[in-house]
Amino acid sequence: MNTTIVHNPFAGRLDAANLLPTVCDALRNMGWSVDLKIADRPSEIGALVCNAADQGVDAVFVSGGDGSVGAAANALCGSDVVLGVLPTGTANVWAAELGLPSRVHGRSGWLVRSALIQAHGDIRRVDLGSCGGRCFLLWAGVGLDAHIVQQVEPRTRVSKYFGRPYYILKGLWAARLWKGVPLTVRVDGQVISACMVSVIASNIRLFAGGLINLDPGARVDDGLLSLSCFEGRTFLDGFIHCMRMVHGRHLFHPQVSVVSGRRFVIDGPYPIPMQLDGEVVGKRSKLVIYTLPAALSVFMPQSGKGTIFN
Repeated sequence: MNTTIVHNPFAGRLDAANLLPTVCDALRNMGWSVDLKIADRPSEIGALVCNAADQGVDAVFVSGGDGSVGAAANALCGSDVVLGVLPTGTANVWAAELGLPSRVHGRSGWLVRSALIQAHGDIRRVDLGSCGGRCFLLWAGVGLDAHIVQQVEPRTRVSKYFGRPYYILKGLWAARLWKGVPLTVRVDGQVISACMVSVIASNIRLFAGGLINLDPGARVDDGLLSLSCFEGRTFLDGFIHCMRMVHGRHLFHPQVSVVSGRRFVIDGPYPIPMQLDGEVVGKRSKLVIYTLPAALSVFMPQSGKGTIFN
């Protein structure tokens, strides 16, 4: 295959650029043609992926975290170019869903293994979500989760060394004054109206850096998105919801609605923060979120069937 690796040097706890030549060599040993592009800034990822697709590559591997993967998925929506991931970010939730090794260690060969596992796997079409003129592969969220991302990101490389504990503590501090918002959610004819702390549309199972299994039944190739609505008025309500989610007790709680659908409309009284694939994309008072079935080609490892794939 003719492939391009697009690297985000700002992702993760360290810049893994020095590990990428070994990945290139491993793919070339399979007979692949490989080109390496390094972004000058995170916002350049989408443009580099588009340029590679315009030049006729068969596949693009994105070296970065979930935000980089989301930018690449948005750029490749509707094309036949296959998306692969080299997990060099902090959380790497998409890589975790694929069952890829994502431990950042220069001697472990984790990055080469991730590339080869995908290269020896299958190619599958997966769904994307669309919201506000942009596609997402993983999640679209409004409310508390987007507010936390807005306050915590972007993080410095030093802060990323402290990993998940730093994110949790800073997130809790940022969220302490958050208030619920009266929202009306319409899901394929069903109406949910309540004061909510957060609403999350998800294409996959995992959330919050992989700490939470938001919807065990979510699949990326079923033409549906999973929507989770969390009722509440204060930060404390949101915190209790988080504790329930960590222990898997949120799915049948009376203050939580988890539904699947193809199109969601969320109406609020004023603009509230919104995030797509862990990246804040502004504030909206009304959102229309819908599924784009089979909009993206991805590498599916042999272990992927029966997990997030049907």
